[in-house]
Amino acid sequence: VDAWQWNKSVMLDFYNGLRSRLRMVEPNDAHRAIVDLEESGTFEVVVVTTNVDDLHERAGSTNVIHLHGELNKSRSTKDNSLIYECHGDINIGEKCEKGSQLRPHVIWFGENLDPNVLSSASAAGRSADYIVIVGTTMSVQPAASLPFLSHKSIPIFYVDPAEAGFTAFHRALKATVKILYRCCTGVGKMRSRPEWPRSPVGELRLVFAIAVVVIDTAWKLRADGPVSTT
Repeated sequence: VDAWQWNKSVMLDFYNGLRSRLRMVEPNDAHRAIVDLEESGTFEVVVVTTNVDDLHERAGSTNVIHLHGELNKSRSTKDNSLIYECHGDINIGEKCEKGSQLRPHVIWFGENLDPNVLSSASAAGRSADYIVIVGTTMSVQPAASLPFLSHKSIPIFYVDPAEAGFTAFHRALKATVKILYRCCTGVGKMRSRPEWPRSPVGELRLVFAIAVVVIDTAWKLRADGPVSTT
């Protein structure tokens, strides 16, 4: 927020560059594996993500909750409810209908999440029959707290190549399945499991909690590692 107040032009240029680069990348295998689960008809899939890109939607996911906003949208600096589609640049002097400068529709450090968006994500967590945590360190709040809202005995999949990270969340969340692959392969292996642990809730609603598919700042795919499940 301070950077925006200091130099709006620099901030707009930075996000214009990100938006331009986003147009040059495509969804990866992890995005597509999530879509396959939705299209199987077995699950109602909700993706809760802290990513601001549109790769889940472009892959075909139809129920995506963006906690930190969306790069391909702009909004008013005077009225946060005035949100617009934006697939090009935002420039100084471009204003909303109330006369205020447009800005990227993303959450910056020092800003609160949209309470309606957070409420939708929390409701998804509470109603989930399965939780999948994939491609995230679970270090950003309040996003990292969402899996703890789920029914205490539902199956939780943890997809991450780091054994140490799983151990900590296994104790906290009682995750029933660990998949020690990076997301592009790990989500596919989860999808292809011959049997899923039985959910005590109903085996209907699958929530990808904090489904931050592993993409770095240049949107490059990362290497895979070994797999282990329990």
